[in-house]
Amino acid sequence: MRFSLFLPAVLITLLLAGLVSAAETSDGGLHTFYGEVVAIDQGKKVLQLKSGHQRFLFHYNDQTRITSTSGDIRLDRILRGTGAAVVMRVGEGNAGIALQIRFVPNANKMETLALISGRTVRGETIKGIAMSNFVDYQPPSDAWSGAQTVENSKYPGLFVLSIAPDGTVSNVTLRTSTGYPELDARALKWMKKWRFRPNTFTEVQLPMYYHFSRR
Repeated sequence: MRFSLFLPAVLITLLLAGLVSAAETSDGGLHTFYGEVVAIDQGKKVLQLKSGHQRFLFHYNDQTRITSTSGDIRLDRILRGTGAAVVMRVGEGNAGIALQIRFVPNANKMETLALISGRTVRGETIKGIAMSNFVDYQPPSDAWSGAQTVENSKYPGLFVLSIAPDGTVSNVTLRTSTGYPELDARALKWMKKWRFRPNTFTEVQLPMYYHFSRR
């Protein structure tokens, strides 16, 4: 059994006009966006996702790598509300060009957006997808193989990160357990690898969940 750690609401790039997330990777300015499927126009090759109360369009083509946790990649069978993680780059006119699309049926509800927040050095609160504009580094998702038997596919957790002036995580506090002490411990170590913009936050609250899948 394979255990993968996800933060659906953090794997988001804010794609408003003239604004691109600071959470760029070193391989050509790629970004990862997570949302729920609203519509797929196979004629125009456009995927529309919803994140919170906002909707975003992504263009795909024959070179776009499309996968699904269910194994089914027929776009006409992808249901509205299905989760989708899109690896994309910004194209002409600030359009989102999808390089990879991974559909996640029965995705974690996007209400978790309300749980993501950051307290700034000025005492202000930033919530939801706007948080992604202040992430300098997000470590790769944690994955672990074990023989543990589980009854459900996802176990939500909530963690509070204390942020140092240089943007590193100085301490992580468990607020809501995933239900497994060993997975909690792995998540605590994983979250200490995050980095945020210097002199921005004093505290960040992140929800997370482990997705369990048999291999």
